[in-house]
Amino acid sequence: MAPEQDHTDDFIPLQHLLGQVAALAMGIIVLGVNYQQDHPLPDAAIAGVKQYVCSAISALISIDIQQRINAKNDREEKPSLLQRTNPVTIPSLISTVLAFATHTIRGTPETLLSTLPTAVMAPFGYWYLQWRRKRA
Repeated sequence: MAPEQDHTDDFIPLQHLLGQVAALAMGIIVLGVNYQQDHPLPDAAIAGVKQYVCSAISALISIDIQQRINAKNDREEKPSLLQRTNPVTIPSLISTVLAFATHTIRGTPETLLSTLPTAVMAPFGYWYLQWRRKRA
């Protein structure tokens, strides 16, 4: 009989793909937000590209961090409430801070409006990945 296999790692490529799709969506949203605020298309496009790059890198890093937090929690007999919320909270904070830092760099017309979509949507995205992992 074959040894039991941990299927958690099977979802990592899919999670990274979902992270990249979300990064593209965030870039498009930020482009739209900046363009709608009457900024020229080139400036809005720069903000959108910066958001995409920031979100793509953040997703690659944060999804791995989420996996490490989950692995640590799996070793605990009974993780605390804080430990159970960390796989969503920590990656969301990393994504939001990285987005704000990226948009603070010269070239983004609407820094706070460009960071807001990440601050709102990142927790939902990481919660979804966490939910999928728990279902596996």
